[in-house]
Amino acid sequence: MDSAEKNEILEHLPYALTHIDGAIWACEFIAANPPAPMSVDLAGALLGEHASFLPLTNALAETGLVCNRKVVEFLGIKLRRNEDVLYAVEKDREGDDAGIEQIDGTRLTVDEYLGFGQGAPEVVRSACVHALRSASKGVAHFTNTPHFKAELEPTLISLRTTLAAVEECAYRKLRRKVPVYRVWSRWPIRPVTAVETLAPRQM
Repeated sequence: MDSAEKNEILEHLPYALTHIDGAIWACEFIAANPPAPMSVDLAGALLGEHASFLPLTNALAETGLVCNRKVVEFLGIKLRRNEDVLYAVEKDREGDDAGIEQIDGTRLTVDEYLGFGQGAPEVVRSACVHALRSASKGVAHFTNTPHFKAELEPTLISLRTTLAAVEECAYRKLRRKVPVYRVWSRWPIRPVTAVETLAPRQM
């Protein structure tokens, strides 16, 4: 792969990671707050109001789930169709699909990928299967199945596993600096009032 294509992948990857980070923030925000109205202000000007914050958090969560699926496949892992089985892709990439090997990295095995998760191996495996399945059935396709709805806890486990794997295998292991992609998770997970100053969380 020529340097232009490699640079294009490296330019795009942080955007996907930011969306995964946004989904983590959305899940944490939903878990920490009861349903409440939302208003959006920019430089003191009210842009809009809504009876619920779900239009924001759900959009972030669904975008992050799709990007998580994309990045997991970039690492070399897929979910077997109609089965709760993760497998490592060994054949050549199809068409213009991007993979970690195209930026000088090495495709991960399933165990290597799951090893970046926090928790018992089977819990991490189940969580990653759940997130990939819900991305396919509930987001990318409007399918009403038991996997239709993404649950908070396994989704968080899966998304954090993916970020840890990418940071190590696409950046640190290859002596690249990890990009500043954590945008959403720097902000509070509770709403602020009009008199409060919004300050980023310490990471």
